[in-house]
Amino acid sequence: MPEIKKNEELSLDDSVKTSKSGNPILGRLQGPCADFLQPTRNGRKYDESLWEKVFKDPIVLEYFKCGGIPGELDHPADRTETCSEKIAIMMPEPPKKNSNGQLIATFDILDTPNGRITYTLAKYGYKLGISSRGSGDTYIGLDNTEHVDEDSYDFQAFDVVLLPAVKSARMSLIDESFGNNMTFKRAINEALEKSNDNDKKIMQETLHNLKIDYSSEKSNNIDESVSNIEASNTGSELVMDLQEALKKNKDLEKQIAGLKDELSVCYAKDAKFNDLSDKYRSTISKLSESLKSEKALRRRISTLEQKVNDSNADLDERSKEINRLTEQVNKLRERDSNKRNLTEDLIKKDVDIKSLREKLGKLNKNLENSEKIRENLEEKNSVLEEELASLNKDNAIKYAQYTEKLNKEKSITEKYKKIAKRAIEKYIGIQALRLGVSSSDITNRLSENYSFDDIDKVCENLRNYNINMSKLPFSTSNSVVSKVKLTESKNDLPIQKGYDDEVDEGLLALANIN
Repeated sequence: MPEIKKNEELSLDDSVKTSKSGNPILGRLQGPCADFLQPTRNGRKYDESLWEKVFKDPIVLEYFKCGGIPGELDHPADRTETCSEKIAIMMPEPPKKNSNGQLIATFDILDTPNGRITYTLAKYGYKLGISSRGSGDTYIGLDNTEHVDEDSYDFQAFDVVLLPAVKSARMSLIDESFGNNMTFKRAINEALEKSNDNDKKIMQETLHNLKIDYSSEKSNNIDESVSNIEASNTGSELVMDLQEALKKNKDLEKQIAGLKDELSVCYAKDAKFNDLSDKYRSTISKLSESLKSEKALRRRISTLEQKVNDSNADLDERSKEINRLTEQVNKLRERDSNKRNLTEDLIKKDVDIKSLREKLGKLNKNLENSEKIRENLEEKNSVLEEELASLNKDNAIKYAQYTEKLNKEKSITEKYKKIAKRAIEKYIGIQALRLGVSSSDITNRLSENYSFDDIDKVCENLRNYNINMSKLPFSTSNSVVSKVKLTESKNDLPIQKGYDDEVDEGLLALANIN
């Protein structure tokens, strides 16, 4: 990190009481107002080209011509323009560049309410700062740092602040200072007492915005007198403490010697690092300049392309104008050559007009006929619409009738199904009672779709089975339990031919319906 010299710090020159133009001032501040090598506290960099453009701006030059750029005490929170009631300093001339990439400026402290506060703070010894006020866009440069765009930056002024954006933009008291019996609070209160009501109001508002306590310090004086009495009573104890401190001081001197050796090594490394950092900064500066030149070239190329496009458009317009004039000349030549034929053309046109009139008469007649045809078509269309409406009405009536018939047929079919089902169940029950078996013995041997013949076949098989079982020479009681192995058939299931709701002739005969 490069060393900051005295002339690189803002300082108060209390010996100067008049400006360069001979006007009275309270004092003068000198020091750096901008740094285009180091970024600000918020990480933004203001390039050298930006400040060159700022101080070449016609409005800024007009400020200097009129006396300087006025600045306030602290940045205003709700505006960017300078308020004349809040002015504290004046920048009478443009700043100058030093060897460390900083702009060194001079600021005259004016005899205003905020100027008196600024002067009192500087005389007290507080290192005030200078910060620029403006607005603009930012972009990320090749060094991966946020830069302020010089084309959009709108500079307003430099203000005196307690915490500047540039760390090195601080001021310290030189030449003169307050006496030991003069404190900051006392000086502020004296300045307030000497001011009128309007100035006092502005000064109190600024002190409140800066959060500076300027209350009376009588209680502080009482505390100081009490501490002096206590100090006189404890003098002997301080002598003992001083002897112990001297012993510790020798040990600390030895440690300091070792630390100095280590520090010298660190200085050597720091020097190498500074060299590398300077090379890196120079490279970044060159790259930034290259980028700016590239941006300028791109803008120039864009401007030239626009000019070329405008020129091409102009050439196209001129070419069209030339073609139009050529056509007019050709037409004039044709007119000159056709003057002799104008009479014949007029006669032909009269004939054409007569023929066109005849055609127009025919067209009018055709139009009248077309109107009649249209009227006839409209009448036919209305008749067809009436017929269509009647057909739709008849269709709706027939649809309702057919729907009613279909519903009746469906109800009869459902009734027949129920009758057939009851008849089959009754028939199976009668056959089971006749054979001495249960109804489930018969239904379990029937397929899903079956007829009365199928029932008779199953009953015949059961009857034969019972007869054969009765002829066996041994008993077939149900007390003996036998285990059998069941396997599913690999054959395909029989295809169902009928439907559950199908009404066949057997059901109709059973229901006595023919």
